[in-house]
Amino acid sequence: MKKGRMTWKWLFISLLLVLALMLPKVGACADVVKWKLQGAYPWGDLSQDLLKDFVAKVKELSKGRMEITLYAGDEIVPYTELLPAVGKGVIDMGMSLLSYWRKEYPVTDVDYGLPFTFMGDPDKLYERMHNTEFWPIMQEMAKSANIYYLDWHTYGGTPNMYHSGKKRIMNMDDFKKVKLRATGAYKDIFKNVGAGIAFVPGGEIYSALQLGTIDMVNYDISAMFGLKWHEVVNYIYMPFANDWQGGSMWVNLDKWNSLSKDLQDILKQASKYYFKRTVTEYEKEIVKVLSSGPKNGYEAVFWSDDVWAKIKEQALKYTEEWGKSSERNARMLKVLKEHFMNVKPYWTKEKLAKLGVK
Repeated sequence: MKKGRMTWKWLFISLLLVLALMLPKVGACADVVKWKLQGAYPWGDLSQDLLKDFVAKVKELSKGRMEITLYAGDEIVPYTELLPAVGKGVIDMGMSLLSYWRKEYPVTDVDYGLPFTFMGDPDKLYERMHNTEFWPIMQEMAKSANIYYLDWHTYGGTPNMYHSGKKRIMNMDDFKKVKLRATGAYKDIFKNVGAGIAFVPGGEIYSALQLGTIDMVNYDISAMFGLKWHEVVNYIYMPFANDWQGGSMWVNLDKWNSLSKDLQDILKQASKYYFKRTVTEYEKEIVKVLSSGPKNGYEAVFWSDDVWAKIKEQALKYTEEWGKSSERNARMLKVLKEHFMNVKPYWTKEKLAKLGVK
């Protein structure tokens, strides 16, 4: 009888232990936050590919409590509809440059980078963004689109002007023969120096260059090899008008507010990690692209002094006019002038020349 009672007692204890081990796992499964993140760019674009590191870091830091499924441009919605899709909650998170929506939200030109504003050491640039009125102004804009401005990252220097023409641009008249695909402020700036402007989705640029639909493109440095543009490009022009052009990640505001504080902090940590990954990898890519032109059939060249002076003149004129176009832009331009402009370049002409730019 005693032996029977002991057997039942141990069976009961064993059952409790099994339940104790199972319950946390059941609870954990129920608590996993599952989101979708769409980038604006095709696979092969460095910033898009590096989002895999961001997703992995979120899972690691959250110990599996948050899982993000990653999509490339147009895989859920067309990239031109990404911001409104995130604002409406169709997608939880987006990554792109907000300048695509500059007509609706003019201040977003600074997300990509107004010319000669994102210069110098990238970590110090990042600190200036977070520790000045730059950040509150961007959050103010984000709220009006029902998104949370999670963080900024870089795509390397800009403008990277890829040119498929047979003849190098040497003077301003040469721009009259150019059909250019450009983004943000650079579209207006190069239109003002005489270039014809055309719109081509990112995934179609290679074929557009190959067919002659366009012959010049403003895009990040990773496209040369990541998207195989070295097969159709003859020139890439320097120097950079910004050492570190950029874009951002954003979250549907309602979804952001529904997260626990610790998961919000994890997303912030992971996005800062992503920023550092983009700096490291784009710097490597800049060195690779500028130093390996001859063996890949293209040349990295400097604009002529006259052409560069005209581009710079038009760029600074654009920025001043941009600052007058809205009260929010005026506040942002004040921040840029006080904290961002007149910073010594990171990619100096001397450094670029050592990499092989002629």
